[in-house]
Amino acid sequence: MDADAIHREVERRLKLVETLRLRENIWTLFHSHIKNYPGWRKKDPEYICPLVVDATQVTKNEVKFGLGNEQWLFLYYEGSSSTPSSHEDKSEVMGTLALRVNDQLVFEFDIKRTTYFGEFDCHTSEHFRRVNVFIEGLWTEELQSLLPAIQQHEMAVRQARAAAAEGRAP
Repeated sequence: MDADAIHREVERRLKLVETLRLRENIWTLFHSHIKNYPGWRKKDPEYICPLVVDATQVTKNEVKFGLGNEQWLFLYYEGSSSTPSSHEDKSEVMGTLALRVNDQLVFEFDIKRTTYFGEFDCHTSEHFRRVNVFIEGLWTEELQSLLPAIQQHEMAVRQARAAAAEGRAP
């Protein structure tokens, strides 16, 4: 492959990352759902989507689970963070989130998380940065269906619990 062909391939993959919103979807899948599954597995297993099997905390920064015949592993590492001084109202931390499917690194990107501190509250925003690794495969399609399935399952559990608390059938 010559330099122009390599450049075109890189551009094509980066466009696919944007089109499929891979950074956003992988972050949401990990941060809002999968990282919580090992704890929920012990305390609230009903909340875990049945598509996700045996979610396990491997290390502080790693969570693995089964999806069909595959093993998925999320690895999230943060670098040093800035500590706000008395006159600053935000703190920033750089991180890297990676996804391995069947022991193959298929996606990795950098993220900057900024926490803004108000007088009575704080909120965090994410800025998705450079894509370091992107290996195309069936996993991209599985991701596109897994995230909505998890979100729908969790919503159904919340609705059923709310209905039960109100004393009516879901």
